[in-house]
Amino acid sequence: AVRIAPWPLNALPPGQEVFEKTDAVVGMLAIQPIQAGQIILPSMVIDKRKAETLGTRSNASFVIPPGKVAMAFAISEISGVGNALQAGDYVDFLLTLQSAELPTCPPAKPCTGLEGLPVTQLMLQNVLILQVGSWSSGGEGSQAAAQANIITLALERQDALALKAAREQGQIDLVLRRAGDDKIVDALEPVNLQYLNKRFKFNLTPPQTSAGR
Repeated sequence: AVRIAPWPLNALPPGQEVFEKTDAVVGMLAIQPIQAGQIILPSMVIDKRKAETLGTRSNASFVIPPGKVAMAFAISEISGVGNALQAGDYVDFLLTLQSAELPTCPPAKPCTGLEGLPVTQLMLQNVLILQVGSWSSGGEGSQAAAQANIITLALERQDALALKAAREQGQIDLVLRRAGDDKIVDALEPVNLQYLNKRFKFNLTPPQTSAGR
């Protein structure tokens, strides 16, 4: 993704140095967004070793978007989209919760026989993956990252709280977004057995209850 290209000297900031070899840039950390076709200046990147030795900050702290925090999240080959995830991808989260059993039907609402069954809903959307695999395992593109069982996410603080609670109370799967798709989808219908029964016409019927119950 990095190459040498001719660039007009009068288009550079006064007194700014430039990189003359790709080896001087590859492997460094970007500390600000860099667009395709944009010249890379020394002020845009930082050496990983320098980031570690000049202070207490880790490599990860330099790539967290403003206003967000980094959170590690465990994945499997299934929940992690078949090991397709890479740093820079955006994902959505699907959450399945087991509803609490209802002792009685709500007032003025008939029983369906489906109360208390699991329900699945789209949870967080358009979440940035900062890293696949451990930060000390060699980083993106390494063999360790290809078979990683952990990813690092960039999240709003409230979303980080919600994801932690969801992880402890339900089952979570990730879906990978198409490159360039940042659309937020609203008003999706939660999916439970009743939804599947109606949409795909299984024609299941709830169990009959005796009179007076």
